[in-house]
This record gives sequence, C-alpha cells and structure tokens, in this order.
Amino acid sequence: MKMTTRNQEKPAVLSPGARLHRVLQDQGLKQTELAALLGRTPQYVQDIIKGKKAMDARVAVELEEALRTPTASEWLGWELEHQRAMMKTEQSLRGSGDRKRRDVIAEYPFAPEAIKRGWIEDSLNADVLAQNISSFVNLKGTLHQGTYRVSGALATAEASLKAWTTGCFIEANRRKIGTFNRTKIAKGLIPELQGLMAKESDVTRVPAVLEKYGIQLLLVPSLKKVPVDGVSADNDGNPFVAMTLRHGQIDRFWFVLMHELAHLHHGHKPEQIEYSSFDRPVIATPQEEEADRTATAWILDQERLNEFVFDSFTMSLPEIEKFAEEVGRHPAIVIGRLKKEGYLPWSKYAREHVSVRDELSKALASQ
Repeated sequence: MKMTTRNQEKPAVLSPGARLHRVLQDQGLKQTELAALLGRTPQYVQDIIKGKKAMDARVAVELEEALRTPTASEWLGWELEHQRAMMKTEQSLRGSGDRKRRDVIAEYPFAPEAIKRGWIEDSLNADVLAQNISSFVNLKGTLHQGTYRVSGALATAEASLKAWTTGCFIEANRRKIGTFNRTKIAKGLIPELQGLMAKESDVTRVPAVLEKYGIQLLLVPSLKKVPVDGVSADNDGNPFVAMTLRHGQIDRFWFVLMHELAHLHHGHKPEQIEYSSFDRPVIATPQEEEADRTATAWILDQERLNEFVFDSFTMSLPEIEKFAEEVGRHPAIVIGRLKKEGYLPWSKYAREHVSVRDELSKALASQ
C-alpha cells in the first residue's frame, strides 16, 4: 500500500547511506571502487547507500578500514542519530494533539481490513487516515445502495456493513462487462443456471453465464461483525451480485445467488434489510419475501417436491438422490429444501452439504 504521508515527510538528519554517498563524492571514489576495497560486490555497496543494508558494527568497521575516515564509531553514531530522527518523525505523523492513529482505528474497526484490501489508502497521520476513511464510507456504498441478505440472528455493526458494501462497489467497478437486460433474467439466465444445479463442479461456470447477461458475480469476504450473505445492486446499469460465501455449502450458495438475482429481476428499490440466517426465524420486508418466493420457485418446483414428500416412505438418502437426479438438482439442494420446510431435522445428512467455496473462489480469481 502506498503511504503518501510518509513520503511527504522526510527526516532532516541524513541517513548513513546518504553520508556514505557524500563521502565517496568527496574522496572521488566510485561505488565499484569501494566494493573492491571492501572485497564485496557493487550491490553490497548500493544496498548500504539505499538503506537496504543496516549500518551495524561489522559494516562500520569495514568502512573504516577501507576509507580510513570516518571512523566506525562515527558511522554507528550517525546510524543512532538517524534512527532517533525517524522515530520522532513517525511519532509526529501519528496524529495532532491527543489524537493518535490507534484512536482512529478504534473508531473505525473495519479500517485495517479495508486498508489491506486496497479500499482505503493508509497513512501514519491520524487526521489524514480519518479523512481517507470518511471519503471511503461516503463514496457510494451507503446502506441505501443495495438489497441485502443479512442474518437477523447475529449482531451487525452498521458502519462495517456500510464499509463492506462500499468495498463491493469498488470491486465491481474495477472492470466492466456486457449489457444488462432485466427482461432476460427469468426467461434466459435462470434456465441456464438451473442447468448447472446438478453437480458441484458446474458452479465454476456460473460467473461466465452471469456475465453473458451483463451481471457480475463477486466474492467479497465479510468484515468483522458483518454477518452478511450477499448484496445485489443495479450500479447504474452495471449490476453485480456480491457474495461472502460465509456459508459455502452448495444449497446455500444457490439460494443466496437466486435470492439476489430475484431482487434484480423484480427491480426492487434498494434498502437495508434485516434477514435471518437459514435456520432461524425470519425478519423480512415485503420485497425480501418476494425475493425468497421467487428464489424458492427457481431452485426447485414446489409441486414436484410435494409429490416426492407424499410418495416417500422414509426420505432415505437413496430416495432423495433418485429424486434429485430426476429433477436435475444436486442432492444437497433437495436436502436443504426438505430441512427448510421441516421434513428433515437440520442435523440429518449433514455430510451431503458439500462446499463449493474453493471451486468458486478459483473460478473468480482466474477472471
């Protein structure tokens, strides 16, 4: 990460490397000639001058023996003086008055991760960092810019949710894809995606299919205290669906994806939505409920499922696998639906819920 504030402030005390450069000029020596006197490579001398090689006791003695003057004690004294000046400069950069950089981080706990992801430009100066964070959170990703799927069962830090959303917009705007046509979602996109629901390996083809219809799929891991599953946004005609995959199972992946696509299909107006996790009571708005109904219908036909439930004696795994093959769905999708509707306990067939996180992550990383 580029730290512009550090580069703008330079200590007044010369570094030992800068002093060595001056000594060579004063004595009319080239770096290659000093290297020969030291019995070292020219790169060794260059590393000292650039500060890549520390001015320790061994280097100081070597320079004294090669150049005679300055002495080793002088070299080490200059190193100590330079380090003190650097520490003083950094301390002055950390904030004005009583405000320190750590205070800013404490105020915005999402900042370290956002800096790491390249969403916020870092700075040692507390005031500059606070301004960078403020510019970031007010960039575009407000709580009214997307439709969310957030767990209502867990505590959510709203500032961090806002930061995560802003990061999604930043990631989405790094690249542009094809033209989006909302009317093609139900009749074109969804049938193609339904053809990929039988095998976990087909999940890797999902990003390309979405892009064909002008929708970008993003994997944006959640921030601390942001139990969000996904968000969708029109993004000025360049829509995206961002997912955290905090639940990486194949059935949950497909539901979150279809839920977010349903928001785009219905043209829902952006709003913050408090939503439940998969196995807890729902707290939803009318458009969340509509997105849920649409996603449920797209994933698995309710009449076919009802027939299976009526005809099945034990809902054994072989019975479920046979039905899943008939309807072209992965068995975990059927199992997840049966659990959601109360026909199976949540602990039943837990091993069947295969994860697609790694496969999808690799597919998105290769774009």
